[in-house]
Amino acid sequence: MAPLWRAAAAAIRESDPDRPVMYEADPSPMLAAPPFNGPVLGDDPQQVLAYHVYCEPGDGKDLAARLECLAAQTVGSSAGEISHLNRLLGIADDHVQSWAYWQLKKYQDFTTMNDAESLYWPNGTLEETKLKTLSRTYAQAIAGLPLRMSFDPITAVFELRYNATVSEAPTEVYLNEVLHYPQGFAIDVDPKDCATLTLAKNRVHATTSSQCIGEVITLRLSPNSTQAN
Repeated sequence: MAPLWRAAAAAIRESDPDRPVMYEADPSPMLAAPPFNGPVLGDDPQQVLAYHVYCEPGDGKDLAARLECLAAQTVGSSAGEISHLNRLLGIADDHVQSWAYWQLKKYQDFTTMNDAESLYWPNGTLEETKLKTLSRTYAQAIAGLPLRMSFDPITAVFELRYNATVSEAPTEVYLNEVLHYPQGFAIDVDPKDCATLTLAKNRVHATTSSQCIGEVITLRLSPNSTQAN
């Protein structure tokens, strides 16, 4: 498949030099060797290895867990499937890794035959439980070296720790105000004078003070309401 991906990427780059191009290895576990000897698209800075995850490590440790994992491959809206999604996305945060969800709508895609994967119900209404699970608070850009990023899907508390190296551009945090912070939110910065905050719709920008370059900065965002949402 690599020659096909290179040819497709070359065609894309003729009109779009910046858009990330994703390619995927065989979804079976690579137990003996990595799927590729090197980056498939050479030195293209916007290539993305989209490894396909169905089950997280430990899901198959017993029969009940394995059955839950297999059920979660459809990623519907049951409590077990939502719990599986939250665990998997939490692992991605632990490694400060980006991710993409498989399906917006079914569109009669012959490779995805299960309606439960869609973000919309068969009647066309939005599947809000799954949307709320996927619409996590996260850092879209970090003005330094990330050390820790976490989001609690129950309390909507978000925390980001990073070693600040940039003062010319801000750290940008995305949040879904409607789904997770309907009564507003509070932001704590530690050390307090190390970042200037600017708010926009569903965005928080934190610009590092020049005297704090080299410092470890922690941003903590929490809903104004003390109730779990």
